[in-house]
Amino acid sequence: MPRLWSRACLIALILAFSAPAWALELSADVVRQGKGQEQTSKVFIKGDKIRLEGMPSPGGGPGYNILRTDKKVIWLVQPERKTYIELPLGHLTDMSQQAATGGKLPGEAARRELGQEKIDGRPATKYEVIYSVSGQNYMIHQWLDRELKLPLKTAGADGSWSVEYRNLRLAPQAEALFELPADYQVISLPALIQALGGGQAAPGPDQPPAPAPSGR
Repeated sequence: MPRLWSRACLIALILAFSAPAWALELSADVVRQGKGQEQTSKVFIKGDKIRLEGMPSPGGGPGYNILRTDKKVIWLVQPERKTYIELPLGHLTDMSQQAATGGKLPGEAARRELGQEKIDGRPATKYEVIYSVSGQNYMIHQWLDRELKLPLKTAGADGSWSVEYRNLRLAPQAEALFELPADYQVISLPALIQALGGGQAAPGPDQPPAPAPSGR
């Protein structure tokens, strides 16, 4: 995954728009904070499809990500090169699907209500949640919108990172936002790493991907 996303932040994105949000169509600003930095991007949601804009692409330059839990993949798109990398969502798909049933998070051990607050002007209930993923324990704080029943903000309990949704707007979203352009070519992550490491441009639509480095 790109450096911009920690594992915990990606999990927060998946969980933030599961369950009730699967029936919603909306857009919002995504504000991520961590390591003394703040970054803002745009998210579009249509059921179980998510598009995140304003992300640097793996090869550098502007890009966007599309999460397709129905296909169990995430596409890291590089518009300047008309290429994309496809990565499996793996167990994160199962997390979102289980959350969609209205049950606890997979591996959730405890949930405690901490009080009522407002996030970007919307009433929310704050929770402390403890859960485990692949043997790793996490403690997060979650602010659940009282009307829409989706997390407006998710943060590490230690305050080291947070993902917050602002300027949320409920409105129909175009299907094309969540599809790949027909003329974009898939490239492999090892091929991209090899190309960048060698000081070359990443392979484009007219250039076949480089072979994976030996030993991989």
